[in-house]
Amino acid sequence: MTKHSDDFNLAGAMREALEENPNYTGPECRKWIESHYPNAKPKDTSVQVAYSKQRRKLGLLLPRRPLDSSNLVDVLTAAKELISLCDGDENKAHEAISAIEMLSH
Repeated sequence: MTKHSDDFNLAGAMREALEENPNYTGPECRKWIESHYPNAKPKDTSVQVAYSKQRRKLGLLLPRRPLDSSNLVDVLTAAKELISLCDGDENKAHEAISAIEMLSH
């Protein structure tokens, strides 16, 4: 996992915990890490980030929440308007949405 036995790799330890039990929550992973690596003292925020990243890498994402039906009409209307602003080109509309997503991260 690491080059030196003194080194601690939080991402690797988190991956080990999630591979052992993909249903572990963040706090459960932290307890697993503390029990397997007693000398490790990772910060809470580092554990949260490692948990999130490793779940994503292992494909353990939660399903997205369905759209609220009251908002669905508004979303579809906005999508239709965006496509019309892009001269009916759905690819241009998709590129515009991707650009907006990149700006918001």
